[in-house]
Amino acid sequence: MVHGICSNKVNLLRIFSCLWVLFFHAQIHYRYVTGIACIDTLIGVGAIGCTIFFILSGFSLRLGYKENMTSAQELFLFYRKRLRKIYPIFLFMLIVCLIFRYRIPVNKIKLLPIELTLTQTLFDKDINAYYYNDNWWFLSCLWILYLIYPFLNMIINTINKSKKKLLILASYAFSVFAFFYYYDKPMLFLDYYTNPIYRVPEFLVGMLMADFMNNRMEKKNYYDTSVNRGGGGIPGFHFSNVVYDL
Repeated sequence: MVHGICSNKVNLLRIFSCLWVLFFHAQIHYRYVTGIACIDTLIGVGAIGCTIFFILSGFSLRLGYKENMTSAQELFLFYRKRLRKIYPIFLFMLIVCLIFRYRIPVNKIKLLPIELTLTQTLFDKDINAYYYNDNWWFLSCLWILYLIYPFLNMIINTINKSKKKLLILASYAFSVFAFFYYYDKPMLFLDYYTNPIYRVPEFLVGMLMADFMNNRMEKKNYYDTSVNRGGGGIPGFHFSNVVYDL
């Protein structure tokens, strides 16, 4: 039940972050402005919307896949489900791009394997790996994060609570520092912005947030169940909430 409620809220936040990025691109590419200073300023930092999306992706995956995936079948089913979510829209846009770019240079055809495997972000920008569509960096980053999720999940499951706290603080600090370091460096910012290495800490923050929430809910349910079995009634319910809040 908790997972279902959280999923709905996460989806709403995802929609919000996508719209934020959409208006951000409309502003930088088409000079779209609302005429309201505070709103236009907010839209102008829409790049943060992608950060929110990657955090939410890690959060929702950790809620649904907390246990280690050790068998080949578990990994296959996990990756297949992830591909089903992102690959259809990718193929549709690829076909559209191929139709409208009907005169593709021969030397660009060699980029198709890179495009089809969604590994654009792993290649040097000098080879123009985004020739077919510049915005596929997002799907590429997301797919790479999906690929390493089972490994990150295993690490989180093997470390204690104190180390998890250190990891989330380090991940958050790294993300904030990197963003502000590159933000006023236009020539470097794009490489940072589309690099999956810099998205891993954001993804980890989401995973660890979900982990802490799960632990708190499990603790709350444990104390509520213990008190109810002991006939604590309403006083017991308040006691369990106090322990949970601690």
